[in-house]
Amino acid sequence: MEKYTTKDVLLSTKDKLAEIEKKLNRLKKLTCTKNDKNIKSIRYTVTNIHQHDKKEPELRCIVSWNDKRLRGMLKNLQVYFNLYIWGRETGKVVRDNNGDSYILNDDYHMYIPNSNQEEFGTISEEVLSDEFVRKFLDGYWFYPKGNALNQSMMVFPDRIEIGGLTNFANYITYFNYFPAEKTAKLKTIKGFELSEGILHELLNIPLDDSYISDYRKKYIDSSAAKDKKIIIPEFNINTGEVDFNVEEDDNEIYLVKK
Repeated sequence: MEKYTTKDVLLSTKDKLAEIEKKLNRLKKLTCTKNDKNIKSIRYTVTNIHQHDKKEPELRCIVSWNDKRLRGMLKNLQVYFNLYIWGRETGKVVRDNNGDSYILNDDYHMYIPNSNQEEFGTISEEVLSDEFVRKFLDGYWFYPKGNALNQSMMVFPDRIEIGGLTNFANYITYFNYFPAEKTAKLKTIKGFELSEGILHELLNIPLDDSYISDYRKKYIDSSAAKDKKIIIPEFNINTGEVDFNVEEDDNEIYLVKK
């Protein structure tokens, strides 16, 4: 029997992920994008899936394009017809010999002003050197043994995603939890049923221990939040998605349906 469940990972990591996302959001505020009207918004994330190759975690800036401009409309059409080449909206953050940070992306004009370089460098170094980032987020994925229902869990800096089939439904359902925003969303194909039973099962998937490294085990076991109860309201709808606010006290986490 597997020891850890999706709920264990979610509860033990949520506060740390919120802390990391707060720092990444600060980096966003330190970045100038006003000179490029094709940029709707940006966000920062950390990629850390190459540790087995002895590579270091990387900081990347991701652009959401402005789809009210012609360039953005064309990109939307390319996405719709499956013609868009993904990657152009992402830029790796690097440093020059003086320690100044730059975003490597030729498609968009975004930069860190000189007045923000010191703070940007300090915060980015804090994120990239964080032991949790380097060890717990060394590969974002978790799976149950056998993966019979195509179930999986992904732990990203900004969100936790749990998805797959359940005993309540033979269609893929996704639960996304956003620790920094204290919100969550359960989503499936529009017109298909969603219920608290589906969500309860997604939150209690036993995970294959082979994905739980010694560091992860220690981190989960030492978490003060891992034994909290998650209170799910009753619901049964077929709108395709349910949004929640997340409230918390000393003993329980409440998913409050919007």
